[in-house]
Amino acid sequence: MGAPSTPPANFTGGNTQGLDPAPVPTQAGLDPIIVQVITIKRFEFDGIDQFKYSTKVLDIGTGTGLWPIDFADEFPGAEVIGTDISPIQPAWVPPNVKFELEDATDTWTWAENSIDFVHMRYLFGAIADWNGLFKEAFRTCKPGGYIQSCEIDPAFCCDDGTIDYDLAIRALNKLVRDGGEKMGRSFCVVEERLQLTAAEAAGFVDIKEVNYKLPVGGWTKDVRLGEIGQFLKSTMDNDIEGYTLILWHDILGWPKDEYQVCLMNMRKALKNKRYHAYMNLRYVYARKPEQEKTDEE
Repeated sequence: MGAPSTPPANFTGGNTQGLDPAPVPTQAGLDPIIVQVITIKRFEFDGIDQFKYSTKVLDIGTGTGLWPIDFADEFPGAEVIGTDISPIQPAWVPPNVKFELEDATDTWTWAENSIDFVHMRYLFGAIADWNGLFKEAFRTCKPGGYIQSCEIDPAFCCDDGTIDYDLAIRALNKLVRDGGEKMGRSFCVVEERLQLTAAEAAGFVDIKEVNYKLPVGGWTKDVRLGEIGQFLKSTMDNDIEGYTLILWHDILGWPKDEYQVCLMNMRKALKNKRYHAYMNLRYVYARKPEQEKTDEE
């Protein structure tokens, strides 16, 4: 492929399908984390050989376009199409990649049974109707084709109680849960199992999930997960205002004079080495059934 291209100067970052409140590259920040995760087991998927035979691949909510570029390099025989509502993708890409403007929340323009592999990720806070989203994926996917959905919840979790009494973390968790509920677009897709229920409702079969607890910081004894945790902590430290600004002020209308104080305390919490916080990430894989044979056949 050609040399990488940087986003345009007016890039406002994030998953542009969803809430994009501040000029910080939230998806660009998350991308290195997911790259680290998938290198644990490259494109983790029981049917990985199927990718070698994919001729048409669709990436929904492509954002900066890193995933289509990476996939196209891995599988040069596939045509890879990334869609988003914002044209922020690089112009210099592998010859088998192209980007198109498309709103994932509308009826997709792709023909029925036309896509071998549909990939979706980081749509938290963007989707009001997850069943409708997966219904479109089912319609466009070829019989025998696959989907993959990757989501991460921005709420902080903990198994040993070390963050339970931190007021800033509790405020952040309430912010994303209450904000998503008021918007009608959940930020806690993993917690609410929206990918799994939507895949089943759409008619997909062989539904599988792969779950990760991504540490916030390097506190875990697992070296690889510790590296991922450092990426995640840095991303949150850099992007915390981008994740919270509109939710705090415009969606929930919380006290304006408390916002900067909460941000300061949240950044302190991120630096606290005694805290063992993590975020839940889930991959969901599923297959569209082969077409049933008719009596005439």
